[in-house]
Amino acid sequence: MLNIVAISFIAVFLVAFLALYSLSARSSQDLKQTLARLDDITGNVPVARAPEAVDILREDVLSDIPWLNDLLHSFNVFPAMRKTLSQADVEWKLSAIILFSILLWLAAGLLVYLRTETLLVALALGALAACGPWLLILHKRTKRFADFEEKLPEALDLMVSPIRAGHGFASAINLAARE
Repeated sequence: MLNIVAISFIAVFLVAFLALYSLSARSSQDLKQTLARLDDITGNVPVARAPEAVDILREDVLSDIPWLNDLLHSFNVFPAMRKTLSQADVEWKLSAIILFSILLWLAAGLLVYLRTETLLVALALGALAACGPWLLILHKRTKRFADFEEKLPEALDLMVSPIRAGHGFASAINLAARE
């Protein structure tokens, strides 16, 4: 029983720590941006203000928590996961899905352990519950691909008529997109 209380305490503490760390990192950055905007509006330009370097490369942000973002970038599996999220047209952040999966694993594992008092079964069923968000994303991706395949012939038929009438390819695509 003491093990369950300890695991629950650690899980709650970890989630609270990650949430507070994310908020504090974001609020200090927001404060700096707000002060810079106020300086620009009022005309107060600090003397020692160095020109800001512009980074033209697009940086993928996997998490709002800086150290977690660095950790996630060190794994090579995350670009494929981000591609799957994009294909499923899901706006969730990858770190949020991973955190939610971990929480599902802990919650389901804890509930099964309380019921059966078998650690191996609890871990296995918790891992099965952790796959839930990914199964939902894969289902949405499959449904989106099926919808695309179903509507593609109609879109091509819509594009054929304007092209035959002498309109350009871009206007045919615009017509199909509007329809």
